[in-house]
Amino acid sequence: MKIVHFAPIFHPRAGGGFKAVYALAKEQFHLSHEVYIFSFRHQMKEPIPYAEFDDVKTLYYDPIIKLSWPKVSFDMISELLNMKPDVVHFHGMMCREQSFLMLLALKICSSRSVTVWTAHGLHEHYETAKKFGLGYLGLITPLTIGMTIVDKVIALSPTDLDILTHMGVPRYKVCIIPNGVDWSYYSNPPPYSELHEVKEKYGLGDNTTALTVCVIRANKGLEYLMKAAHSLEKMKFVIVGEVGDREYFYKLLELRKKLKLNNLKFLGWVPDKDLRLLLFISDIFVLPSLSETLPLVVLEAMAAGKPIVATSVGGIPYLVRNGVNGILVPPRNHLALSSALKELSVNPERMAKMGEANRLLVMRRYTWRNIANKTISLYERLINRLK
Repeated sequence: MKIVHFAPIFHPRAGGGFKAVYALAKEQFHLSHEVYIFSFRHQMKEPIPYAEFDDVKTLYYDPIIKLSWPKVSFDMISELLNMKPDVVHFHGMMCREQSFLMLLALKICSSRSVTVWTAHGLHEHYETAKKFGLGYLGLITPLTIGMTIVDKVIALSPTDLDILTHMGVPRYKVCIIPNGVDWSYYSNPPPYSELHEVKEKYGLGDNTTALTVCVIRANKGLEYLMKAAHSLEKMKFVIVGEVGDREYFYKLLELRKKLKLNNLKFLGWVPDKDLRLLLFISDIFVLPSLSETLPLVVLEAMAAGKPIVATSVGGIPYLVRNGVNGILVPPRNHLALSSALKELSVNPERMAKMGEANRLLVMRRYTWRNIANKTISLYERLINRLK
């Protein structure tokens, strides 16, 4: 099967969306399919060589107009038509990144390819629309049009399914396939020497460590984590991730100074190798987000055997059962966050039990091989309908 993944933003610092597209494409290649990734060149500071993406062929194109949106590339459309893929799988938000324009152009020019769209970040965009008093209306126009064209929509969680159906997307057009984890990357804990080395590299001590990984922007609720950290002086808090909103980040630095948080540090973006080690040396993974879809990094922390403390937003309750493999707290509540972290930090046996439950859950349900097989089965059903 010839598969093209279209991701408007595709580079290592683009967050969980990049990881999800790449991991799915790589797994499909290992299942003996011909797989390509198409993206726009101007989203990156400099092009990334193909070799960095193993055997998945990654092609970058210049959009006609180099603005944030709308974006379309005649060269990309021409290549798609010449290539005649069996499936074109779109990723991202149509209303923000204008995948919709590429989808529309492809459907006008060719009816041979099956089209699938994965709704990355849907819940976050819905929450943003609500801030402006729009709610579902903030997403309806481009998405509803897109849903009349695309063959199938993949929702990452039941929460996303609810949002889509409330917007008027027919239920039969939507299926749920979550993100996954490369189990081979987490199945065996790294040697002590590597763990010690990463501790030295980032200046981490032996205190109970709570790790947060996210692109730093307002919807991640990091100010509530910092207020919780203020009352947990014996714990170490480590925040990893690219700065997505500088103004918000500067406010966090001011808050850290005001609260005199000597037990919290920002590491910025780190390579995947270091992130894996940081996940293994941490004791608790914490995510205080105000909105989420189905965070890939929560699955990675689960694979590393860590208990999860997170807000009960978006698709997170789909992964975390309160009291079983983690603790869920209300968003914007630093007292509840502090209480949950303290409760786990003084109970190592409970942390270990939750961590083991998470590893088993990921191994059984959330490996990329399992997710790739489900996605391929979906493609095959759609292709058979066209015959």
